[in-house]
Amino acid sequence: MPDEALAVRGTAAGSARSVTCIHARRGRIGLVGPPGSASQEVAARIHDFTGGMSTFVATSSAATTTIREIDAIVAGVDALQSDAASTVVVVVAPRPTPMAAATLIEKLAGARIPAIACVVGADEATIALGTSRDVPVYTRSKTAALAAVTADGVDPESLDLHPLNEPLIAEVRAMLAPEQRYIRGLFTAGGLRAEAIALAREFHPDVREGAPDAGVGTPAHVFWDLGASAADDRHPKTDARARSRLLRATSADPAVGVVVLDFVLGAGADDDPVGAMLPAIRAAKGAAADRGRHLEVLGYVLGTDADPQGLAAQTAMLQDAGVTWASSATNTGLLARAFVAAR
Repeated sequence: MPDEALAVRGTAAGSARSVTCIHARRGRIGLVGPPGSASQEVAARIHDFTGGMSTFVATSSAATTTIREIDAIVAGVDALQSDAASTVVVVVAPRPTPMAAATLIEKLAGARIPAIACVVGADEATIALGTSRDVPVYTRSKTAALAAVTADGVDPESLDLHPLNEPLIAEVRAMLAPEQRYIRGLFTAGGLRAEAIALAREFHPDVREGAPDAGVGTPAHVFWDLGASAADDRHPKTDARARSRLLRATSADPAVGVVVLDFVLGAGADDDPVGAMLPAIRAAKGAAADRGRHLEVLGYVLGTDADPQGLAAQTAMLQDAGVTWASSATNTGLLARAFVAAR
């Protein structure tokens, strides 16, 4: 499998914190989306599902998709229409406004090659409109990637789809005390956080998007994007100090049962992102144990086996430290919400 990075088209490659390349298998699936973790996640799942990518067209890095961002997405899709190497295209559209979602679907309905929309948090009206226009709309990155590789000829029966581990869910629930009701998501990547939030809200009404300096003791599920306002030289993808402090503070809250941590591999990331957080993880779990509580730490490593940090080595370090490893962003959100479901 070639380990070269896919080329980026577009104008929104952004700063060092953005995805400027994706290490993935070469193939026939085109990807259009923001230059951050939401697109990288879809690419990683395509790779995991033995699919290959032809081109990644980077669009706007905005956290919300408006009509302005739709113009950039459509330009990216149009570029792939004349790309003989692409037979299917996946469009990643984070948090679209209703008008933007409707406009996107209408544009994709006229595409020459099959188009799949990955719209995390899409409402029923958006999904129904997509169905009516023969544009599949998926609210989870994992299912969008699976649809793409299936459209490209991969037999889904041949894949390890990493189903949820129901015995593990039961085991974790049994270890948590009744008062440990809440999730704390300490994310470095906004796209990964967005999917975790969307999945949590399907189960739990009390979900909040925390600011870096607020929410530690909030009686709700709180998900932070610690990189949203960080300077490049202090971004949590390369500087673990701020997240380590927040993890230690979070572990002291007796109402917290699950802490979610993401680790992003590839360009612009730490050479050893898991290793940088291990002291804080061990300290947090140890402090909770000293208080007679189990603290469930759930970790997800975004990357592929072609990333320089080493996907297998990073996940192994997590598991060796007693962290539960999730195989995808989708499974991360599903596990987190299930661990603290009504018991």
